[in-house]
Amino acid sequence: MRMLQMRRIIETANELVIVDTQFINPLAHGFRAYVDSLGKPVNRVFISHGHPDHYFGLAAAFSDCKAYSLEGINSIIGEWGPQMIKNQKPTFGDMIPDEVVVPQYTVVPNT
Repeated sequence: MRMLQMRRIIETANELVIVDTQFINPLAHGFRAYVDSLGKPVNRVFISHGHPDHYFGLAAAFSDCKAYSLEGINSIIGEWGPQMIKNQKPTFGDMIPDEVVVPQYTVVPNT
């Protein structure tokens, strides 16, 4: 089985913006290693929506970064994330994080 999930890196002259992370810890750590190899600081991580394959990697490899999402997505991650971990642990064990990191910053549309 091969698991490949594409995530986005927006690169400016001086910094990076990451859009989504990964589902399993090894992929999140690999993605972070690639991000770090670019030699620019991560300005922020943006979580696009509330599916665990987009935010589990935040806890695994990007918890030191400023994380942003829409208010509704932050609520979904905070409310449903712990249950998602509980549901997935029997299948994935230590390959997924033990806790959820909810983005600490809220993006307000059209402001």
